[in-house]
Amino acid sequence: MILLFLMNPDRYFFCALSAAALHEAGHLAAARAAGTGIAEMRLGISGAVIIPEGSLSSYGSDAAVAFWGAGANILGMIAAALIYRVCPCPEMICFFFANLFLGAFNLVPAPGSDGALLLYSLVAARRGQERAERVREKAGRISLALTAAFSLWLLLELKNASVTLILLGHITDALSSRFGRRSS
Repeated sequence: MILLFLMNPDRYFFCALSAAALHEAGHLAAARAAGTGIAEMRLGISGAVIIPEGSLSSYGSDAAVAFWGAGANILGMIAAALIYRVCPCPEMICFFFANLFLGAFNLVPAPGSDGALLLYSLVAARRGQERAERVREKAGRISLALTAAFSLWLLLELKNASVTLILLGHITDALSSRFGRRSS
């Protein structure tokens, strides 16, 4: 998605923005279905941060809210594919891939991501909080190392510092949010 945006920002900005809005709408709908509202929503370098009103009722509710951002992107991919069959246009291809990349990227268990919350909630429901925290820590380290390696590969292969800086910005944001929580 980032590559498409960097190649032609005028054409693909709306596709990327629409996929991001759909992603956040998925989280909001899941929070409403779980019986809670939204106290605060902030935008950061790696996306939006949604703070629910109060706490959710269970690990299952936490997992559902974490998943349905990517779930909405999956539905967006299906809609784009169906629309493309009727009306083939490059914007539907862009919307399909924007949803694919955004949904997949958010399921990676990097610190502070939807994937990390989803992993934690699923493990905590079955094995307890302590085990879930250890699993999330290990998965977070691995995903950050792989993202950094991918960023370096992109820099060397594409010779495009913009993409690498965006990915490294995500890593820095994830690390600062992780260590920021630990110190408070």
